[in-house]
Amino acid sequence: MKRWMILLGIVLGVAVIVGAGYLGFQSSQPKDSAATVAPPTVPVDRGDVQQTIDAPGQLTSTREAMLSSSAGGQLAQIDVHPGDTVKAGDALAQIDDSDLQSALRKAQADLASAQSAYDAAVAKHAHSTDQLVVAKAALDKAAIDLQSAQAAYDVVAWRADVAMTSQAATLQKATIDYQSALASYNLTAIGINDSAVKSAADTLVAAQQSVADDQRKIDQAKIVAPFDGIVLEVLATPGATVAAGASIIHLADPKALEALTTVTEEDYPLARIGQTVQVYFDSQPDIVVNGHVTHIVPLRDSSSTSPVYPIYIGLDQIPDGLAPGMTVDAKVSVAKRSNVLRLPRAVVHARANNTADVQVWDPAHHQTENRTITVGLRGDQYVEVLSGLNEGELVVSQ
Repeated sequence: MKRWMILLGIVLGVAVIVGAGYLGFQSSQPKDSAATVAPPTVPVDRGDVQQTIDAPGQLTSTREAMLSSSAGGQLAQIDVHPGDTVKAGDALAQIDDSDLQSALRKAQADLASAQSAYDAAVAKHAHSTDQLVVAKAALDKAAIDLQSAQAAYDVVAWRADVAMTSQAATLQKATIDYQSALASYNLTAIGINDSAVKSAADTLVAAQQSVADDQRKIDQAKIVAPFDGIVLEVLATPGATVAAGASIIHLADPKALEALTTVTEEDYPLARIGQTVQVYFDSQPDIVVNGHVTHIVPLRDSSSTSPVYPIYIGLDQIPDGLAPGMTVDAKVSVAKRSNVLRLPRAVVHARANNTADVQVWDPAHHQTENRTITVGLRGDQYVEVLSGLNEGELVVSQ
């Protein structure tokens, strides 16, 4: 019995020693490589890379006018109210022209009398009638053309660049033509050796000019809309006495808008005239309008506490419901590459020489590879990959 117990103890001891050795051996073995966890990655894909600059600002009007009368006097009536829509040529206000109308009627009567006196004088000299009639007809036509040109000029006389308008050029030509016709008429009249005819002709010409002058004054006493627009302000009331040239009505074209925006001094060198722009409106967030840079002002905006510079943006279309002063946000397109290899900008830390180091994950071998790549355009969200990577490869994102 004792021998059997001793033998059992020996067997159990050997078993414990063997088991402990086996466990020690197992714990010293390396783990299976299949347990390696893949890092977070992003694929190299193909698409667009775009660089833009932000340009916040507001809408401004490009066609406004402070309308006035070149004839001072009592304001007889105002036919519009702020907010009214008007068409070019609509009468907006009227200066009392009763005295002017009386002067015109007298001038017309004087003209009729002068015409009769002239006709009577010419009738005595039938031999010269044909030449003088031709000269008189040319003079009359020149006078009518001059009146028409003056009326057209008066419509745009409010503009600061009036001297550069076609109306100014037409008025100048009409004035020269009238003076030429008058000189021709006078030469013809001089050829008639009769003081009565000459005197009648001089009186007739003076009477015609007087009628034209009085009619022009009457036209100037009426304020008309020079273009289609909306009345923004009425600056006087009926019955008030206004001076010649005093502003009476503020008119603006609601479709003549542009965006006045600013860019930072870091972005200023990137701005170019003609660059395409996308414009967003706070008042209408669902609308995006395309435009282009029209002007760049190399003068720091003194109203801003930060160094920003003004740029003007022309809008390809003007949606309804916009008004000067409304805020806008513009994105100016500096550069764009289409259908190129790209990576998110946050993954690529490019150096000044346009190279960058990235880690590429190899899923087949469960390992990463360090690789130097060459980059092109560095856009707002993506960086263009010129070399060092292929489409579909996985780049470690952390």
